[in-house]
Order: sequence, then structure tokens, then C-alpha cells
Amino acid sequence: MSMDDPRRLAAFHEAGHAVVAQYCGRLAKGGLTIEPKRDFLGMTEILDVLPFEPPSALLDWACCGLAGEVAECVLFEQSPPTSRTLVQARLGGVPDVLHVLTRLHTRYADPVGMLRGLYDRTHKLVRELWPKVEAVAELALERGKLSRDEVRGAVGAAGSEAAKTDAVCERRARI
Repeated sequence: MSMDDPRRLAAFHEAGHAVVAQYCGRLAKGGLTIEPKRDFLGMTEILDVLPFEPPSALLDWACCGLAGEVAECVLFEQSPPTSRTLVQARLGGVPDVLHVLTRLHTRYADPVGMLRGLYDRTHKLVRELWPKVEAVAELALERGKLSRDEVRGAVGAAGSEAAKTDAVCERRARI
């Protein structure tokens, strides 16, 4: 596949976010879209982390955020970025990752190491889930937009994955 097809690239990028978010229990009802809006070629709705959730939820959320670019690396068989590239890309202009680092600073003395670990974890997940990423990307190309339930159907989400997302949504609704 060439990088010349922005819609196809957006489909795989958003599918990476959506499949990892579903796996981690963080895919919101809005699902994903590859219909361009403003400055974005696509978007996946991921549940934010609330203060009462454990630190592991923050790590899951960060992996969901990295999964789009990781899916692009897998798609184009590119090497993972170096720690220096990660820091420049992530700390240079992505406030969400800075937010994660700020909330986890007491647990991780080495932010570069933490980013490397997050990337490695995300890369492993995306590779393991790659057939599901491909299925969601193809369906997104067909339909343009997928709800959370359509993503679940495309990936054949296990009951525990679906229940995890439902539990997070239920806790959020009570607040």
C-alpha cells in the first residue's frame, strides 16, 4: 500500500486506535470515522480516564492514543521510533501524553523509558490484533463511520472486552 491514499491510511490509523481501545475497554459509543472534519482525516472516540480509575487505566488510555501511529508503522513495515524520536514527537506537541506523564510521575522516574515501554506495549498489542485492525479498516473504508457495536462485531470482541467497556461507561454515567 502506498502513502498516497489518505483515506486508506486514515482507515488503518483509526482502526488501530479503535481495536486497541476496544481491547482495553476504552472505546466510546461514537466509535470511529474516516470522514474528514476540519484538520483531521479521521477520529476515534476513546473514553478518558477519570480520577477514581487505577493507574493501569491511564496506561491503557495512553496505548489507545499511540495505537494509530503504531498501526501505520506495522502497515508500512517501518521500524519503531527511537527513544529520542518518541520524546521529540510526543513531548514536543502532544499535551495528552504530557498529561499521562504528569499523572504518573511518582511511579516512573524515567519518562523516556515510560514512553518506550508504552510504545513497545502498544506495538505488541497492535501486532497481536493485526487481523482485527485490518477487518475494522476495511469495514471503515466501506462505511466511512463505525459505532462501538459495529467495531465489536468486526473484531468479534470477547465478552470480557465488551464487559470492560460497558463497566467503564456505567461508572462514568453514575458521576
